[in-house]
Amino acid sequence: MALNLPAVTDDFVKSALALPDAIDPILSQITDPGDVVDLIDQTEAREHFARRLKMERPVINALVCTRLKEMAGWALLTPPEKGGRGKTSAGGAPVFSKHTVASYRKVGDHVDKITDYWRWADEEDAVMSPKQFLDYVGSGDVIATRHGNLVVEWYTPEEYIEAARKAMGSIDTDPASSKVAQKMVKADTFHTAADSGLDYDWLGNVFMNPPFKMPDVSDFVNKLCDEVDAGNVKQAVLLTNNNTDTGWWQRAATASKAICFTAGRISFYNSAGDFSSPTNGQTFIYFGRRVRSFCAAFAAFGLTLETPK
Repeated sequence: MALNLPAVTDDFVKSALALPDAIDPILSQITDPGDVVDLIDQTEAREHFARRLKMERPVINALVCTRLKEMAGWALLTPPEKGGRGKTSAGGAPVFSKHTVASYRKVGDHVDKITDYWRWADEEDAVMSPKQFLDYVGSGDVIATRHGNLVVEWYTPEEYIEAARKAMGSIDTDPASSKVAQKMVKADTFHTAADSGLDYDWLGNVFMNPPFKMPDVSDFVNKLCDEVDAGNVKQAVLLTNNNTDTGWWQRAATASKAICFTAGRISFYNSAGDFSSPTNGQTFIYFGRRVRSFCAAFAAFGLTLETPK
């Protein structure tokens, strides 16, 4: 008998999309961690099948969401001192590595945020993964200096956004942003990791919190300086770590009109509402003619100086 693949895949898609809700009552009845392991194995097999057939993002994400719930279920059923997965190899060693056990426990610590993460991924058109979930909740050893694909970004707190808006009068362009960040920034034009701002002209008043990793930070800062030199950008507030020894920072500072050196480190936030700080302080670098306005708006955040010319 010939396999009716469209019918098979249609049924698979329907069941996959229903799994995140269906798994909750199943997990609530399980008391043996080994049974959860069996569920995880089945979900991983479904996920592998979906990826092989290049199914759409919502299907993949539903399966990843299910697997995250199962991982959390295993962690909640397994006392920390036991480790492993309740099953051992012939030599008696746990099948799960210490790294895997640690990841499962981190997922279990944030089980209440799995559904929020699923919604975030749908809003951001992101493909979910357990690694990305840990970044989302701030437990993936990711500080506020990492941005980019499959790494959840850390966003600028409202008081700094409003200070930039007050200093410049408006925020027209945010070239290194996300849909979530724009709930606060509200720029007329913004670009995300999906449509790199490096490929577009920047116009008007710019606020930029660039990706704090190389070479991205250098590329974005140099692009900003080029746009200022070209006259496309009339004003800009650039937020970076205070890496005063780097070439990109020196170029921005030399071209700027004023700089605010923050008193302490900024506590950035992520989509889960958690906060994290980089390992050093930050600077707000201003380009434009409203120098007094910038200095007045940012004076409360740290030492604010006009740059000598």
